[in-house]
Amino acid sequence: MSLNKKWKELRNTANTENVLMTISEIIKFYERGRIKINPAYQRNYRWSNEQKAKFIESLLLKYPIPPIITIKTENENGLYNYEIIDGVQRLSTIFEFVSAKTLDGQTIENKVESLKKLQGATEFTELNGKDWNDFQEEQFDFIFESSTLLFINLMTENEDVKYEMFERLNTLSTELSPQEVRNSIIAFKDKDKYIEISNIINELSIPIFSTSEIGKRIDLEYFLEFSLIKRYDQYNKTIDEKIKDIIKSKSKNKNKHFDILLTSYTKIVNIDELLEDINDYKEFLLLNEGLYFKKYNNIKHKTEGNPIKFFFEVLSFIYFKDKNIISEDIYKINFSENYADIVKLKYGKNNPNAKLRFELAKKIVSEYSGGNRIFNA
Repeated sequence: MSLNKKWKELRNTANTENVLMTISEIIKFYERGRIKINPAYQRNYRWSNEQKAKFIESLLLKYPIPPIITIKTENENGLYNYEIIDGVQRLSTIFEFVSAKTLDGQTIENKVESLKKLQGATEFTELNGKDWNDFQEEQFDFIFESSTLLFINLMTENEDVKYEMFERLNTLSTELSPQEVRNSIIAFKDKDKYIEISNIINELSIPIFSTSEIGKRIDLEYFLEFSLIKRYDQYNKTIDEKIKDIIKSKSKNKNKHFDILLTSYTKIVNIDELLEDINDYKEFLLLNEGLYFKKYNNIKHKTEGNPIKFFFEVLSFIYFKDKNIISEDIYKINFSENYADIVKLKYGKNNPNAKLRFELAKKIVSEYSGGNRIFNA
């Protein structure tokens, strides 16, 4: 296919428009439910107060600010809604500063610092110590609300284009982690079902992960990998076809290949399949209750440290092979050594990257024929 022909084909998969919006318009759209920032499935709003102050300072001084990227859709009333795919932190700062409320009365909640007064402006230092009430009292609120942000609105019905746009934006800006991108991909499929999955997995994961790990949604990463392991044979060929060209065109750093694998799976798995997998995951966690993929200390007769991904992967593959194998005795015999020692001494791998580690876990379990020893000498 010629360059011109392919270009015309790809160019027509989506349209974009550039719109300059005032802060006043943005606030009104948000309060009327027409701007959806959805931090529940993107990165949590967690700018520091210094970052917030510098952004507001830049806005007022008309310093360059990256555009807000949205997916623009038309609702049943013929009005347009805007789903934010890049710019959550910036818009959240505005809405928090002016105490904007959604139709159901909700306000923005910051996971790091609650904004009381601006602190951190370095040029327009008179802003420091001011809050929205001060702006209103000094009739400076009009100046703030007259400031503008550029919106770039994507209009497409092609789900793959939405995924690609979101992933590409956040890969280039390094704003979101790979798992945060995956969360958004799931939410694009069905936001309400995503929230249901997210809440259930969050609750199940409280005994396993720290608050900071759950804040980064490590719990959802584990669940997605569990679902991938369950359906690996079903989706393996499709995933391989999807990631071959991606891997060739991106960094040759193989540590990223597992993220590509898991993200590719997230794009193609049906969200109802993920809902179905929750029951299996509940049973899996129950079988590992109190042990939770950690190193077992045979002297203290308990597990210690943090969950080890390799142990989780081995046990997940075992669960789908024969879940009756999983027991405390299996932990005592097989998971009492350091992960690095197991892999290096018995399999000749020195801290393999995530993709090789995953494949190694699959190979070990596929060759496992029963008995107490999973890791053969």
